[in-house]
Amino acid sequence: MLFYILLSALVALLVYFHISIRYSRQGRMLSKIPGPFSFPIIGSLHLFTDRSQRGLWITIRMITDTWYPICKGWAMGLPLLSVRHPDDLEVILSSQKACYKKFPYKYLRSWLNDGLLTNKGDTYRARRRMLTSAFHFNMLRRYVDIMNEQSGRLMTELRANGKEIVLDVLPIYADVSLNIIIGFLQFNWYHLTSVRQIVIKKEYSYFNTESAMGIDLDKTDKKVIKDYKEAIEDMGTVLIYRMLRPYILDWMMTPFTEIGRKQIHALKVLREFTDKIIKERRKYHEMLGGIKGYKEFTDSLENQDESESIYAIGHKKKLPMLDILLSAEKDGLLDEKGIKEEVDTFLLGGTDTTRMVMAYFTMLMAENKECQDKARAEVCELLERSGGKTGMTELSQMPYLEQCIKESMRLYPIASTIFRHTVDDIQLKNYTIPAGVVVICHIIDAHRDPNFWTEPEKFDPDRFLPENCRHRHSFAYLPFSAGPRNCIGQKFGWMEVKAVCSRLLYNFYLEPIDSTRDMQLIGDFVLRPADPFHTKFIRIDRE
Repeated sequence: MLFYILLSALVALLVYFHISIRYSRQGRMLSKIPGPFSFPIIGSLHLFTDRSQRGLWITIRMITDTWYPICKGWAMGLPLLSVRHPDDLEVILSSQKACYKKFPYKYLRSWLNDGLLTNKGDTYRARRRMLTSAFHFNMLRRYVDIMNEQSGRLMTELRANGKEIVLDVLPIYADVSLNIIIGFLQFNWYHLTSVRQIVIKKEYSYFNTESAMGIDLDKTDKKVIKDYKEAIEDMGTVLIYRMLRPYILDWMMTPFTEIGRKQIHALKVLREFTDKIIKERRKYHEMLGGIKGYKEFTDSLENQDESESIYAIGHKKKLPMLDILLSAEKDGLLDEKGIKEEVDTFLLGGTDTTRMVMAYFTMLMAENKECQDKARAEVCELLERSGGKTGMTELSQMPYLEQCIKESMRLYPIASTIFRHTVDDIQLKNYTIPAGVVVICHIIDAHRDPNFWTEPEKFDPDRFLPENCRHRHSFAYLPFSAGPRNCIGQKFGWMEVKAVCSRLLYNFYLEPIDSTRDMQLIGDFVLRPADPFHTKFIRIDRE
């Protein structure tokens, strides 16, 4: 008898839960928007019969193509809205009413906590303002030497493998991207010629660009680096797993489940790596007498004398990112937890992203020989004129290479899908969206929309000629997102990709082995191929 009473109570509770959500003001507003059939409680989750990363990708593409350009869905009472039309993307990404991130970013909080990717409100705005100076032009031009050194080292390693080699392009750029982002976090003033710096450099060999964070990846245990990369991939797996199972709560991620053990192990590896970076940078500043407070470095660059060396240690200067965080900690603006949050966030945002851009560029250049030859001719002419140097000036004078990279990022945007959470009603092109809705912005579908791109599946760098961009919808192409939560490091990433890709074309001819037409895609933190992808590298020998 008690069983039936409890069962009846449970059924009544579920019915109440369903009615209170679907027939609320929010539910009634969403009912006007088309979308797949949603069952009570589970909503649209029945569509995701294949819960693998590949299955998720295929199902989402089916949904966005079937219900173009907007559709709604439900998942365990969570209201979802898919958008892909540039008009709607512009409203969502530009609005302060939708600049919050909850689902699925909340599943990353065990790792990133309140880093820029997952933060919100006043704390987000304060930290973003604090870190923006790390991306000022005067800071960015300092990183070119690190990018050149690391890309040069990669080319040397590839050239040593033989005249012709066939490689899986996906892991090729992992080390170079990790080295460069570490260099960004803690730029080393290795250009300095003062006696003090020369003495320090001699005594402490890790003060160079290979160890810009105090860590030389070439001298670090290869297993540590391998484990770190695998830990990032494992967290991506955890993210997708929990997205498809929203009923799994944080307290359920225990050592007693396989997915819980995977997350616990990954977090241990990721935190140890971050702790080592921060510890080594603290040691660096202790040997220099300690870091100054943040307020001492907040003078504007407009008042800085550009005739002064940007590396001069005696002048006020903008700080690399980790030093900004450490100096803010000294002034009580941030605690150690906050430092770790931002270092974790930028390591994630600066490794997988750029390396995948480089990988897709390599694939597409191999398949499009005419474009490859034209871009190489541009790069070779420029490098010969500059004596082989690639500075800020040279990086800004590669228009066709830029077009090729942009077209690669159109076909394969790294952030193929981004999420926003509405905190107030928002008027889209044809519908009003209520507060409390998770909006899924499908960037890859906007990039391949035939209403905005002629022959969208074709690789055509000329799409990005100035005359062809002039009348295009500004939100039809969003490689770095847009609006108040756009990618803070896009200029840095853009420089890095151009620096590495220009060196690649200068050193190698590329020929296709696998085809992008047969490539299966999956998404977690970034858009990536489901399987290895092989390309032939033919070394260019110059006298």
